[in-house]
Amino acid sequence: SDSAADRPQLLDLNYGRRWNRLWVTAANNITWVDIAPLTGFDGDEIRHGRYPDWLKERAKKDPRFARDDEKPFRANGNTFDAAVADVDNDGDFDIIVSEITHGWAGESADRTRILFNRWKEAGRLDFETRPGFSLDRIPPDKPNWNQGDLFVGLFDFDNDGYTDVLVSSGDYPDNQRLRIYQNIDGLSLREVTAELGIDHDGSQQVSFADIDGDGALDFAVGQTFFRYTAEMKKGRSPQLRVFLNRAAGDNHYLMLRLEGDPRTGVNRAAIGAVAIVEAGNRRLMGQLIPVGGHSGKQNDYFLHFGLADAEMVDRLTVRWPGDVPADVFEKVTPGTYRLKQGGDLVPFSAD
Repeated sequence: SDSAADRPQLLDLNYGRRWNRLWVTAANNITWVDIAPLTGFDGDEIRHGRYPDWLKERAKKDPRFARDDEKPFRANGNTFDAAVADVDNDGDFDIIVSEITHGWAGESADRTRILFNRWKEAGRLDFETRPGFSLDRIPPDKPNWNQGDLFVGLFDFDNDGYTDVLVSSGDYPDNQRLRIYQNIDGLSLREVTAELGIDHDGSQQVSFADIDGDGALDFAVGQTFFRYTAEMKKGRSPQLRVFLNRAAGDNHYLMLRLEGDPRTGVNRAAIGAVAIVEAGNRRLMGQLIPVGGHSGKQNDYFLHFGLADAEMVDRLTVRWPGDVPADVFEKVTPGTYRLKQGGDLVPFSAD
């Protein structure tokens, strides 16, 4: 069709509290159109640009802090990263954007948030936030603070069929660390970082993979002490850490490693392919986007679906990028498979 949802889209994330952009190919498939203002992707709804009263009071004694309120185009976020997944399992893709936010910038500075796609409700591409999915961690005891959310990830760490959230925060000494939030039945988030035994401050870039081949997603993460005080850094050096996932229990999973056929115009890495998994009363959807975002972020090349206790995938549909036929399979046993475009599912092992 000619709807924006069916055409290639490009997320343009901006720093300096500028509007983000959502570019979509025009109907002629030649030019691009920015539809962010029409969809709510450009920034949140608070656009007055006013600085907080405490900063204005401080400016009376120290002119260095004097500044005029910002225009709407400068009353948005410092967006560093984004990830795409169907967080609420309603059949369309949602987006999480990560922001670096400062207390001195006031309430019009955007926060890290999940933007839920309201395509089915609105009949067009439109995003909204939901209270149960807030990721704010603003300290209540001081007016000036920093929230340095550099990277984000969407992944089903417990294989229960609901997409969970990872926020990697660093660059500032305000208790910035890696945090994981569990998706509770698609209705709300609950932070489970401590329960998972994770304690990683100054968190940096994150990459996902099934490192040990057990069907549960693991990740590697860097670390930064860039703005730490000398006392905070004393006796420490930044570490690259690998976290192996032991939280999936006995839940089942389906993992796909895809290979496109360049002779049909599909890239060999199958970037952009979409898989739809129907298992019992669940309908899950994922898109292969292994690269992109801040600082050249890259994950392993896979599509992963948690199946909870489902012992069979009733139907699997793989839609390849471009105008080519989809591959459809029925009665697929959970596990990891390799699929070449137009071929059969082949059980895969990294051993």
